[in-house]
Amino acid sequence: MKRTPIKESLSPKSVGSIKPNPYAYEHKVTLNSEDMSKLGMSEPKVGDVFHVLAEGHVTSSSQDESENGKKSHTVHVQLKKMAMKAHKGAGGSMLGAVDKGISDAKANDE
Repeated sequence: MKRTPIKESLSPKSVGSIKPNPYAYEHKVTLNSEDMSKLGMSEPKVGDVFHVLAEGHVTSSSQDESENGKKSHTVHVQLKKMAMKAHKGAGGSMLGAVDKGISDAKANDE
């Protein structure tokens, strides 16, 4: 049976006026009070932005191929060391360059 193409109004990028979050749940880092204390964070508010620097060790790696020939590669990384710094705006630093790249990507996404 031939599939009917999805109407543009029903595609994931245009569901109502809500834009889906492009980041998967697995990309989040959860910190409890003890973790935040170790990182020198004092009660961040929802919406605050932090720069994160971490050292991660690959704990597993797997490759897969589906019946349609699409290949995938998954890597699990255990974060062993991490530092966080409150975002203070773009400057002439490496973090400023990262900020600019993220801002440019967001602008292109919208």
